[in-house]
Amino acid sequence: MARLDDSPRKLLGQIFHFSSATLIASFITLLQGIIVLKLVEPSVYGIWTSLTLILDYGIYFHLGLVNGLERSIPFFRGMNRDDQAQRATETCKFTLVFLILTGLVLLLGITTVFGRLWRTEVRIGVISVAISAFLYLGTQYYSALLKVNQRFKEVGYLQLIIAVGMLVSLLLIWRYGFYGFCMRAIFTTCLGLAYTAWRARDNSRVRFDGAMALYLVKIGLPLMTIGAIALILFSFDRLLILTFLGSTLMGYYGISIALLRMLNLFPMVVGQVYAPVMANVYGATLSPRSLLKYAARASLVAFCITLGAVVALYFLIPPFIIHFLPKYTYGITAARISLLTGLLLALSVGPGFFLQTIMRQFEYFIVILLSAIVILYSVIRFFASGNDLSGVAWGMVIGYAVNTAGVWIYTFVFCHREKKTGREASSQSS
Repeated sequence: MARLDDSPRKLLGQIFHFSSATLIASFITLLQGIIVLKLVEPSVYGIWTSLTLILDYGIYFHLGLVNGLERSIPFFRGMNRDDQAQRATETCKFTLVFLILTGLVLLLGITTVFGRLWRTEVRIGVISVAISAFLYLGTQYYSALLKVNQRFKEVGYLQLIIAVGMLVSLLLIWRYGFYGFCMRAIFTTCLGLAYTAWRARDNSRVRFDGAMALYLVKIGLPLMTIGAIALILFSFDRLLILTFLGSTLMGYYGISIALLRMLNLFPMVVGQVYAPVMANVYGATLSPRSLLKYAARASLVAFCITLGAVVALYFLIPPFIIHFLPKYTYGITAARISLLTGLLLALSVGPGFFLQTIMRQFEYFIVILLSAIVILYSVIRFFASGNDLSGVAWGMVIGYAVNTAGVWIYTFVFCHREKKTGREASSQSS
């Protein structure tokens, strides 16, 4: 059995390097975003932002293959079936190459047929973001290989390299305006692809196995889907504000959004570090109970890190907003309340990855759906009592409390089922 290193010291070291690089990259990305707003007109930035939706949704073009690969390689290695892990790698590589080539052909056809109907900027923008999205599939593949081999320091460096590349290539935007955005998208994508390909040292062949491809999609598509659904829940507060309160209050709520995105980095990093270990252990034992300690550790580590950030932010937010962003003081109360949601996100990361490891996405979906209903009901009640932004913030807290309780309940249910089944089998054999 090929076991991954699950020692606390090893995992904490990976979390430290990964989270540090991610935070620095996020700061650089924020800085360059502010500079971009000063370099271009809102109309130009609006066109580019609209086109980047292709990039946002292009990450799902692999149909779950990368998600399936990230789960399958450590799972097969835990079962001591390295040959299956190699087949999964080769098949995923072949299929992604095929998807990239197919996407480029489709892009050529679409731009040939419809391109003349578009403005020059839109046509070139669509081509550039589509090419970037296709190339990013390769980056996702090589990043997956780094993750399953517990090389999270390199994954963190990838984010840093892309962020620095975006900062340096601001010169392109300054010089060429909209077309600078197009050049920067392709440049930073190629930079990330080159780095991950170099660090992954992938020597696998490009070979197709139909049965393995179907297996990867069968495993990966539910994982990808539940990730997209969880993302919708994470942005549910913004949808409610736009629907009921309008864009002005959305601006005040921007502080809460920024804080939640930052706080969510910690559970995200911890979850990605623990995910291959949990898949590896599950492949070796096929026992949900064997994952319980890892789920608890992941949530504990994420909670402790997030708690430190929450305590500091609780006291720093008011003076910072008052001195540097006085126009946004109305959003301080909601921002402070939102810190509780960050803590709940941390507590739910362990059981969330537990359910994904044992392929219980349907139960996870039920929890998310129930949480969304609770958020909607709570926010409406808060609105009725005269609360606006604070009502949305409290609604998210209540909803994520339900989400955290739900995933932990399901975790203990599946562990209890295994224990009960084991007792029954033991009594029958005796």
